[in-house]
Amino acid sequence: IRAGQSWMFWHDFGKPSSKIASLTDGLMAGFPCQGVSRAGNQLGLNDDRTSLIKDVFRVMDLLIRLRFLLLENVNALLSGKRAMHAMWLYILKEFCRRGFVVRWCVITGKNVGLHVNRKRIFLYAARPPISFERDINNPR
Repeated sequence: IRAGQSWMFWHDFGKPSSKIASLTDGLMAGFPCQGVSRAGNQLGLNDDRTSLIKDVFRVMDLLIRLRFLLLENVNALLSGKRAMHAMWLYILKEFCRRGFVVRWCVITGKNVGLHVNRKRIFLYAARPPISFERDINNPR
């Protein structure tokens, strides 16, 4: 995402080109939820699919202008179970280690007018100086 300009998408989590790395202000990312979801095995970082969050951080390190990131996944990350707690702490620590301020909220489809009640966590991370003008826990 380039602030004030069009969106750029790249689907390959390989190494972004130097042009993309120098132009990217923001990133929207997710990672497979099977290792997190209550319907899955809840192994957290011990699940190869869920451990792809590490690639999100690897790509962040390549994006020299990156100022913000929006990350989405299932609410089970906040369940408090041992593997989920360890994964949530890992995510928060990795953002903090890179100098990002982090806020998150849980939103259901009903919060945005849909007939779905699945809870999703949205994490917004930004480099200071940042001002959270609205309460992220009140999405309306």
